[in-house]
Amino acid sequence: EILCISPSMAITTDASGMPRGVLLALVLASALAVCTANSAVSRVQLDHQLDVDVDGGAPVHASLPLPVDVVPHADAPSPTEFPPHPRVRVTDAQLGKIKQWIATDTTAKMYYDQLVLHGESLLTTPVINCTRTGVENSLLAQARATLDRTYSLGLLYRLDRNVTFARRAIEEMLHVSTACTDWNPSHFLDTAEMTHAVGIGYDWLYNVMSEDERDTIETGVLTKGLGAGITAYKAGDWFTTDVYNWDLVCNAGLLAGAIAFIDATKTQASAASVYANASADLIDGFSSFGPDGAWPEGTTYWGYATKYATLAVELLQTLTADPQAQRLASKYAASPGFAATGLFHIMSTGPFNQTFNWGDSDPVADSEFVHNFFHLAALPTATPANARAYAYTARRLLGPHPSCESGVCALSLMAYSNQGGPGDLAALPTFKSMAFMDSGWNGSQAVGFIREKWNDENAAYLAFKGGNAQANHNDDDGGDFVLDWMGKRWAADLGADSYGLSGYWDKSSAFGHRYSFYRKTTCGSNTLSFNNFNDSHPGWSAQDTSGVSHIALIKDTYGTVDLTPSYHKLGGPDPPPQPPTSILRGFAFTPSFEMLYIVDEIQFPSARNVTWGMHIKGATYTAGDDTASGIIEQNGVKLYARVLSPSKSTPLKWVAPYATPPQDSLAGVNKLVVQVQEGKTRIIVALSPNPIPSTVALPNPVSTWATTGPF
Repeated sequence: EILCISPSMAITTDASGMPRGVLLALVLASALAVCTANSAVSRVQLDHQLDVDVDGGAPVHASLPLPVDVVPHADAPSPTEFPPHPRVRVTDAQLGKIKQWIATDTTAKMYYDQLVLHGESLLTTPVINCTRTGVENSLLAQARATLDRTYSLGLLYRLDRNVTFARRAIEEMLHVSTACTDWNPSHFLDTAEMTHAVGIGYDWLYNVMSEDERDTIETGVLTKGLGAGITAYKAGDWFTTDVYNWDLVCNAGLLAGAIAFIDATKTQASAASVYANASADLIDGFSSFGPDGAWPEGTTYWGYATKYATLAVELLQTLTADPQAQRLASKYAASPGFAATGLFHIMSTGPFNQTFNWGDSDPVADSEFVHNFFHLAALPTATPANARAYAYTARRLLGPHPSCESGVCALSLMAYSNQGGPGDLAALPTFKSMAFMDSGWNGSQAVGFIREKWNDENAAYLAFKGGNAQANHNDDDGGDFVLDWMGKRWAADLGADSYGLSGYWDKSSAFGHRYSFYRKTTCGSNTLSFNNFNDSHPGWSAQDTSGVSHIALIKDTYGTVDLTPSYHKLGGPDPPPQPPTSILRGFAFTPSFEMLYIVDEIQFPSARNVTWGMHIKGATYTAGDDTASGIIEQNGVKLYARVLSPSKSTPLKWVAPYATPPQDSLAGVNKLVVQVQEGKTRIIVALSPNPIPSTVALPNPVSTWATTGPF
């Protein structure tokens, strides 16, 4: 009555490097489902034996029992390949290096002292509340709090053997394993991060717990973590093979739990299956670091994705007795762009540590992810120059008294390095463009950065981007830019709105849903919009969400973007009937950075009008001696602005944009605006720390900059 399958086969990889065992798993899962449906029993034990050839290496033999409701996978490992606890991420040998840093390095000692203070505060902090919270009705905040507690308290115990810290972490693990009904698999980031948190604590504190405590935690992770992962892999849930942060967080988080629990009798089979699927499916997320390290979801989600990408590599690296794990660790560490990805965040960060926060990113570098730079510096594939720049950046951004929330101090100590200094930043280029791979970018140059110099908070800094609203957390914002100068941000990206807004994640329409919220629209970005004049809400029209515009040129003081594809098919209430012939945007500093020209050359005959806009936060405005000029001021620091084209009398306006509730308020935000009553025009706006005469020379046509330069 029951079909029994006991295959023995050699699995190779296809040209993409993805094990064909993924397909095999689906085939076997279907066959096993039929077995179950035709059987009077609900579970069938199989002796699942495979010889696996990963990336052309020697076959790895695996043999373990798999229940029928576990996804069989060609890469399922044998529990005997795993060393004893603690084995997850930080071995006892690595712990000795951390102790040495604390004993010999003042910065590492300071991180440790802060960690002790943080750990002591956690001793009296209540266990998490399992009630879902926030606009997304999730357990993500609670999962991250648990992660902080297992990393911080767990590392303190391992460093000092103070059992008080261990007992508090064990209390938290027992609580989330019993009091929480589930770990919210409907928002699987919560499940993955909680599985990661409990896996770290279980592994690091294994020898402190009683057998009953371990059994309770094993039961919890089996039903709420690993079991939820198996359900996701069986269903082929989208995030298991996503190309963005969800793939890396969900798979790496589950991988941490699988490695921790793989030798417990109760969790062995489930952990083995999760290990095999998670370790293979990570390849999809790693692909988005290509070709050169930029991350297409912006700086905030770079932090999230990179945190879990480095976790994945380190998890596999510590399994030194498993050649399969070592090959996968080497493969992921060598993924195109990954070893250089720290440069994306470094380049995206201005002179006083505000980031180019397009999409749903925050302008302030999130301290939760600063430790990423230490872990990137430790990659075997990092170049020595990049490793020095990364380690110095981590120490610089953490500062002299870092917050240890989110496990920051523990995670920083785990990969601490004292290498690098200001000179390693100064050795980096002052101009650079970077490419994105997925969601239609296809390796084209997407973001560009120009700065006057490194290590000077008052230096000029410009960051700008092409357009493509298809990727996660992106906006309708081709041509958007930010500008820092004299220690102030003058052109501001408005960043994210509330994730609880109805339709915020719906990108099905160019005008409506996500792209109807001001911060996500074309007119809510520092770029061009067409066919609507309204002084309080100017330029309400949407770019083509399927158009991909790219950076065409970048040099030491200037760069250009071909925006034509972004306006090929416009949304909005009154879009132009025909697409433009050409829309080129150029940014050019004078050679000594005394002035910035923003030049837009527009051939859009069917557009009745065009609005040029630049958002500023917390500033005042004084009109100049003529209508084409004005002075923007922040805390006594002035930036002069002047319209030079289409005519030297074209008015420069200062308006207050609005966002209707329940969108977040735009209080304190103003917008510098130029409006022209035709679609064939050349708009030039000049910005400078000094007064700008109306007689200043105009730049060359943007279309000629590749050969002539702007001046």
